[in-house]
Amino acid sequence: MRKPLMQQWNLKVRIVELDHDDNFGVESLKSEIAARLREAIRAAGGNQAVAQRAGVPIGTVNNYVRAVSEPKAAALGALARACGVSLDWLVFNGERTTQAQVQLQALERQEPDALVSPTREDFAFLPRYEVRAAAGNGKLAVSEDIADMLAFRRDWLRRIGINPATAFMLAADGDSMEPTIPDGALMLVDGSIREPRDIKNGAIYVIIRSGTVIVKRVQFRIDDSVVLISDNPVYERETISRQDMNDLHIAGRVVWIGRTI
Repeated sequence: MRKPLMQQWNLKVRIVELDHDDNFGVESLKSEIAARLREAIRAAGGNQAVAQRAGVPIGTVNNYVRAVSEPKAAALGALARACGVSLDWLVFNGERTTQAQVQLQALERQEPDALVSPTREDFAFLPRYEVRAAAGNGKLAVSEDIADMLAFRRDWLRRIGINPATAFMLAADGDSMEPTIPDGALMLVDGSIREPRDIKNGAIYVIIRSGTVIVKRVQFRIDDSVVLISDNPVYERETISRQDMNDLHIAGRVVWIGRTI
């Protein structure tokens, strides 16, 4: 019978203690987790992208991958989900359990009955709007017609906390959010924002300002003003005072990007 997760962790530490009596194995285990976390994050799009998907502060992620601080179980679980790997692999170097690998293993064993064929009901079709969100000086939203519909697996959307009913797609136009969002990248936007308290400080949002659609990182200040930040250091930050906040409308949070190469 498989032991609970925390018992496994304790067992792992005790085993390592035998070979590293000087630090009780904690530093060794922390370094091993950091190495696997670096591998998973690199494959999943980098520290910033994974931190946003997982809802873990970027500073915490950086400390984990550098083995500066000891990882917390809750944060590791969120990072594992954001990277598409199992927590067992991340902590104990176990087997990855992504669906693609399960199906590949079944195919290698010549067990076609074990393969799961997705159906139409497994997918959500999200609208891609014709308007492009400007990652630069701004681009007038001359059209909001739906250009096409893009299919995403519902289980994947659930894992990253997206409700298909309020999600949509936009293309970025400009280089002000590079390297995080390259010019032309297709953005998956969570449009479920209803109140200011729903906005995550430091996250990236699609914003409508005086008929112009832009994409910026949003930071709140203690005086209730808002700073619009471009990840590209060439562009200056812009501070919006509390009095001018009525001119801003948050259309949604950018949670994923994709692009051709």
